[in-house]
Amino acid sequence: MTTSEVHDGAGSTVARGAPGLTPELASRIIDGVVLTFASGRVDLILQGFTEDAEVRFDPATVLCGRNRIKEFLEDRLTERTDQHLEKHLRAVDGDGLAVDWRDRWTDATTGRTMHSQGTEFWTLRDGLLSAWEITSASRAEADIAEPERARPTGFRNLPTQHSRSVS
Repeated sequence: MTTSEVHDGAGSTVARGAPGLTPELASRIIDGVVLTFASGRVDLILQGFTEDAEVRFDPATVLCGRNRIKEFLEDRLTERTDQHLEKHLRAVDGDGLAVDWRDRWTDATTGRTMHSQGTEFWTLRDGLLSAWEITSASRAEADIAEPERARPTGFRNLPTQHSRSVS
């Protein structure tokens, strides 16, 4: 890294003068981010981002800057209650992390229990998140419990004995 400090996502400095992230340090950062999100405090979450950070969900959905990220987080935390988030380090390279995650929450509008999972790619600058790229898929718990109902219509005629679950 080109910085003298690395933060854990909860506002604490966990390393100084680090030339790059180790898997152990990257895992500590991820754990801090999970704890910070669990607090539900947008002000704390934003402390982990650079002023000019970008959050990218797909090519058409890019949030630029802390103010826009703040709006998104406030909306997201209002939409979800009883949220349980897990994140795990998959790879680290210099200032970049690959993270997989699972999430369960209750939709505040419908009351349905929802599940999401995905992959994130993080880029750190000066010990803070400067880029956060997210891929995800979400389903209602009822759809997970009934896989035939959740299957896209184009796959109705495929045999189910070849399906497998990935955990």
